[in-house]
Amino acid sequence: MSNNLLLNSTQIPHIILRDWMPNLSDTEFRIIMVIADQTYGWQKDIDRISYSQLVERTGRYKAAITKAKENLGSKDISKS
Repeated sequence: MSNNLLLNSTQIPHIILRDWMPNLSDTEFRIIMVIADQTYGWQKDIDRISYSQLVERTGRYKAAITKAKENLGSKDISKS
């Protein structure tokens, strides 16, 4: 593996890929990936992500993002 692949990269926790991904819709998964990139990718604990950023980064419309965020809020993925 080339060292160049490590530059500008984000480590994604295995729990997201192995446990959560099969139980998430496409838009829910995209939102989780944006959150991971905005936090793990920049070594932050939290970050504010606007709807316009989510629309741009996920390629989904605001209505789909709103629905996915509501669904994520009702899922108990933290115990996976």
